[in-house]
Amino acid sequence: MPRQPYRIYSASQPAGIDVGANALGKRPHLESLVGHCLMAWPHVEAEMALALGQIMGANNAAVIAVFQQIRRFSNQQEIFEEAARATLGSTDQELIHAILIAHKSAESERAALAHGHFGVADTVPDGLIWMNTVDYVAIRVVLTLKQERQLSEAQLDELASKLSVYKEADLVSLRESIKALAWVWHDLIRYLQTSDETRRAELYRELCERPQVRSVLTQLRSKK
Repeated sequence: MPRQPYRIYSASQPAGIDVGANALGKRPHLESLVGHCLMAWPHVEAEMALALGQIMGANNAAVIAVFQQIRRFSNQQEIFEEAARATLGSTDQELIHAILIAHKSAESERAALAHGHFGVADTVPDGLIWMNTVDYVAIRVVLTLKQERQLSEAQLDELASKLSVYKEADLVSLRESIKALAWVWHDLIRYLQTSDETRRAELYRELCERPQVRSVLTQLRSKK
């Protein structure tokens, strides 16, 4: 998880926090990096869909378009795994399973960016504050619906526990991991299209050595 708990950067109670639309534009460089992450993700999904088309032997846009419309990753993963089992050997199935796990991890981080609530805090001038929707709405209920304009010390302490922080390094790392994942899917297609056994073995090794894939394969193989 690239974001870190707020308390790592500030031991004090939350002060000078603005989470919401009014905070937009106050950390433009960091906001731009969030945009980079979100803009890079459709390329990952497109390459993933093309990889499925390659596995299924479908060289038309219809199958790929249908797959892209199945937005829930659990459904996409099930389709992918079934297609791999029907057409590929166990070694390639393991590789694809590892890539899908890496994809799921990256998708979770992208979803946090797309659906979380961002803001800023005086105590963290070089970071973006982040909250999930459930926690954000809970605080808004207290402040707006219950009209409790002053939070108690206990409420402020609880608020601090709900906050996370994205620093520049966190967002750059996430952006690069998303871009790398798009290339993993792209290179998987190239690997599956290769008939020369020597070249195919080389491409397989390269895919297995990609950091995102290597870490998952290590975990999977340690359980066997």
